[in-house]
Amino acid sequence: MEEDDSSIKGEYDGYGRLHTNNFGTVEIDGYEPCMYHVACWEKAGKPGYTGPSESSLDQGYFFGIHCHDLPDPRVVSDEEFQDALKKASENREPTISEILAEERQNENSCDN
Repeated sequence: MEEDDSSIKGEYDGYGRLHTNNFGTVEIDGYEPCMYHVACWEKAGKPGYTGPSESSLDQGYFFGIHCHDLPDPRVVSDEEFQDALKKASENREPTISEILAEERQNENSCDN
């Protein structure tokens, strides 16, 4: 979503690129769109632009991909979705950002 509530639909690859049917690959680097999973956007009532999206701690979860699967939030209760997210969070591998942050924290604690 953009500030004028226009939108582009596609698959975000997690590396700053949105792959679309209409516009090809759109580079997002340095650009701050408001991004939603379609299912989450629909569940939230199709909101308009709410400001740039923050990095999500649960990145890496997808609907329909077995190893990172979460239920579609449109077809399960909020409680079921939160339970599934909690279980998935407990079992997921740490992201590169989390690993680097932990390494920086460990380095800083060794300096004191």
